[in-house]
Amino acid sequence: MQQQAPLSINRYVWMAGAGYVAISIAIGIVVTLLGMKNNISLHGATSLTAGMLAAWRFVVEQQRQPAKTETHQFALRTSALIGLLSLLVIALVLLAFDITQQAGTGAFIAIMLGVVAVLSFITYWILRWSFNWFAAQQLKQRPSR
Repeated sequence: MQQQAPLSINRYVWMAGAGYVAISIAIGIVVTLLGMKNNISLHGATSLTAGMLAAWRFVVEQQRQPAKTETHQFALRTSALIGLLSLLVIALVLLAFDITQQAGTGAFIAIMLGVVAVLSFITYWILRWSFNWFAAQQLKQRPSR
């Protein structure tokens, strides 16, 4: 039996990252238009949806369940990407609203880094679960060949 070359999971990481950004923008617009409060549960829902999007594409292209190492790599890399995107958004908001005086303090920076670290940890587990679970669901729904 011929051994398959290791699959680069990066394609699915970028897909989930792009999906996360697009979904975040769409949810942000809806939340703003409806005058709702933006809270942490929206981050979880967005991460869940991004993981499902990447899992769907993975199953379409690979015709199989992701291996444990692929799921781990996907979740780790995607949560790191989302964490970096979060830091970028925080920096842009600070610049746009000229909050740099408050942001220059060590306490503020430590709090923001702590928040991003905690969110990245939570995001990792959401992505890991959604990527693996949704791939399994997609495979169950596919007709046998």
